[in-house]
Amino acid sequence: MILLQPKKEHIKDGIYHIPVGTTEIGGGAFVNSEDFTFDIKGIIIPEGVIKIGDSAFFDCFTDIKEIVLPSTINEIGKDAFWALDSVKRVVINSHIKTMGNYAFCNMPNDFEIVFTKEEFFTPKIWPHNWRHDSRVFIQCEQPED
Repeated sequence: MILLQPKKEHIKDGIYHIPVGTTEIGGGAFVNSEDFTFDIKGIIIPEGVIKIGDSAFFDCFTDIKEIVLPSTINEIGKDAFWALDSVKRVVINSHIKTMGNYAFCNMPNDFEIVFTKEEFFTPKIWPHNWRHDSRVFIQCEQPED
């Protein structure tokens, strides 16, 4: 299932829940949803989503601080997270195979990209995909007790 147009009924307590069963967040999906995206304080992207389309979250949230991508994501489109002024951190839990240009550009000065495993960072697909002054962390998982 492709999410092309978000619906208000998927917001619970200020958190937008991408519906379970969604495999793709379509290009520009949240761009034309200004009537409610500015009230969203968080977003949950469930396991099973494999693609985030071009400009899917282009300049649309004002209060989200962190976005955690599920382990099933393997493609991020061009300009997918462009100009999300409030987002300070994106956590990547998978190996991204394809990424469009400028996927994380025009982000805040203190923006961070955190990879939960070293093998998830593939330098050849990242050169034009974030602010040049952004910090990128490789944060390996801690062993379970």
